[in-house]
Amino acid sequence: RSKWGRDSLVFPYFYGGKVVGLRFRDCEGSKSGLEGSVAIPWGLDTIKPTDKTVIVCEGESDRLKLYHELTTRGFDFPIISLPGSYFKSEWERDLSEIENIVLIPDTDGSGKSLEAAFKKVYPFQTKVVELKWKRRQLGKDLCEWIAQNDPTPLIEEIVSKAKVKPSGSIFNTADFLNLTDEDQNEELITNFLYYGQVGIIGGPQKNKKSDRKSTRLNS
Repeated sequence: RSKWGRDSLVFPYFYGGKVVGLRFRDCEGSKSGLEGSVAIPWGLDTIKPTDKTVIVCEGESDRLKLYHELTTRGFDFPIISLPGSYFKSEWERDLSEIENIVLIPDTDGSGKSLEAAFKKVYPFQTKVVELKWKRRQLGKDLCEWIAQNDPTPLIEEIVSKAKVKPSGSIFNTADFLNLTDEDQNEELITNFLYYGQVGIIGGPQKNKKSDRKSTRLNS
């Protein structure tokens, strides 16, 4: 039973196809939850086994707004939001097989703590998208930022970081030519050679074997 007793938006939380909790938000923005609700990220059941990317934001309204902005532009990435802007250790398993986590934290203390937690738990998967505020703008979360700014550049950055780069043992010339300059500045294969080990890059002529970006090896 709920003692909330206010006209509110109701957010059902699904896990394993079952409703495991309800959270409420009234017209003034106050929040509450049904007693006995399980605290989990909202939207976990939208992540399919084949998904390699998940976008993470704070709060149900941020997730709904971001979903609208992405789908109206033709993009379909799974999005989850975190209740209370914190990360619980038992949630780690739910994203453990995700290759690419795009995090959009609020610009406040809890947002910084959330960013630090994700970087600690998922150091290689986490990519952070920062909300860049202008002078005399008030707010801290994604909805407030979009209400005062053109969201197009932000959505483009989110989509760019959400796309998973090609991977595998074979990376051909066509794959390389389709990369952007930003892609080419990142390592395609990490820990491929031991420090000081010698390798040979082979291939037909004029396929950029000697290109500085394509042959750079990091220790």
